[in-house]
Amino acid sequence: MSTPYDESFKALVRDDPLAFIHLMFPKAKLVRQLREKLKEWKLEVDALFEITLESGISILVHYEFQTYNDPQMAKRLLRYNVLIWSEYNLPVCSCVIHVLGDGHLPTSPFQVEIDPTRPIFRFHFDVLELGELSPEEIIQTGQPNLFPLLPFTKDGARREVVETVFEELTQKGKTNLLSVAQTLASLAFGRAKNEVDQEWLLRRYKQMFDLVKDTPVYREMMRDAREEGLKEGREEGREEGLRQAAMDIIAERFPRMVRLATGILPTIDNSSVLRSLIVKMSTAQTATEAREHLLAVVEADEE
Repeated sequence: MSTPYDESFKALVRDDPLAFIHLMFPKAKLVRQLREKLKEWKLEVDALFEITLESGISILVHYEFQTYNDPQMAKRLLRYNVLIWSEYNLPVCSCVIHVLGDGHLPTSPFQVEIDPTRPIFRFHFDVLELGELSPEEIIQTGQPNLFPLLPFTKDGARREVVETVFEELTQKGKTNLLSVAQTLASLAFGRAKNEVDQEWLLRRYKQMFDLVKDTPVYREMMRDAREEGLKEGREEGREEGLRQAAMDIIAERFPRMVRLATGILPTIDNSSVLRSLIVKMSTAQTATEAREHLLAVVEADEE
């Protein structure tokens, strides 16, 4: 089951695929973003693209985000690589981005042999250890969609670094990624189990979001989004708006429940259930009552 962190990483890639593609192939051009679920094999990858290299060759680029160290990561990548190649019949370059610095993932190449004279196969892949990068190295890329990864860099789980992330995203017009940045910063702070920093993060995110909501750009963006949603009748867009509204209310009235809500709200795909939750969270008198409403919404959505 996907976690809020998994969805946050995927959101960064979906919002700007080239920011991540250029980590491996700086001059490549994006052809298309492929579905994350492999049609023939009932497996799901984190991100998959078809690109064109500077030479004109078409290949696929596959990304996996690995939160914790996994000694079997090379085998997993090999499996994904072969299945992707089997489905699309194009060469596949795989890269794993290791998020938390809890040891090193297996290095490339992964090979199996009977003895040095009888190799069976050799699989090459890329590994990006965020913990080995400095915050400056990410900032120097100039790619806003990489900035939410800053708290995972070397000595990056600090308030000053998170402040930089929020400020850079706002200045570059990437306010849609503020909630993603807050979720990932919470994961980074969690390594030290620092409740003081977690509480500061919730307060700072709320302050930042309140400032953004007061800007003419944000109001215009929300107006355009509402008009576009009405025009195209996209149920998915309406649900996302309802989820964000629910999160805003929870962050305002019950900030200690933001982490719980971050795990629950993305799983709710019923507009009626979301609207009901918004009303209940707006009128809840106590944190206990609000928590009961939030937990009950999962059962309501399943019915």
